[in-house]
Amino acid sequence: MSTGKKMELDIDGTLISCLFHKGGENAIVFIHGFGSSKEVFGEAFENEKLHFTMLSTDLIGFGESDKPPGFSYRMREQASVLKKVIECLGVKRFHIVAHSMGGIVGIELAEMMPNQISSLIDLDGNLTIEDCTMSKQVAEMSETYFAQKGFENLRNSIAEESRKAGNESLKDYLKSLVKPRQSHCTKAPFQHYMTQATAICLHVSRTSRSTSATSTARRTKESIPQKRC
Repeated sequence: MSTGKKMELDIDGTLISCLFHKGGENAIVFIHGFGSSKEVFGEAFENEKLHFTMLSTDLIGFGESDKPPGFSYRMREQASVLKKVIECLGVKRFHIVAHSMGGIVGIELAEMMPNQISSLIDLDGNLTIEDCTMSKQVAEMSETYFAQKGFENLRNSIAEESRKAGNESLKDYLKSLVKPRQSHCTKAPFQHYMTQATAICLHVSRTSRSTSATSTARRTKESIPQKRC
């Protein structure tokens, strides 16, 4: 069974959480979407019939990767960090499988590494920043409105859509949208982050790691393998 190994890479002082499985020469790089994380592709790592080398990361600001306030959170910068992750792990040539917002990151990555891309599969993906409908709505709100009403309004609209469609995946997505503590939303310019469709205040995170001390203690406790690149 090709189970993914959970590990953390130190990319220029920022820890990136990822699932990695070393398989054959053919590789797949998975890129998650808005409000998601590396685990969304977990079933691929458990599929016995897939003999690919596989990589799935939490983009910066999402899941268990660091959420540095000084990072630009532009899609091209996300792709630039992902490129360094790929190079660090020695992946030479690969297919990209990108979902939703990850589609933009995938396109940017393909432009940066044109000679290493075998194919790009865009799953319900965004082709331009204008495709990111939910994050675009958030970007048009003031920070005060988002904190007071906007977040709950978006959550309620998703709940209504889920109810009407009977869509189980929407129900699961709804569970991930937990209102953050105020401190999580004030580390960086709100409008800039949300305009870049990065969900800095809507990330799927099992554990918030807002300080290096907390991060170090947690990583030591879980004994997650780390690699400095």
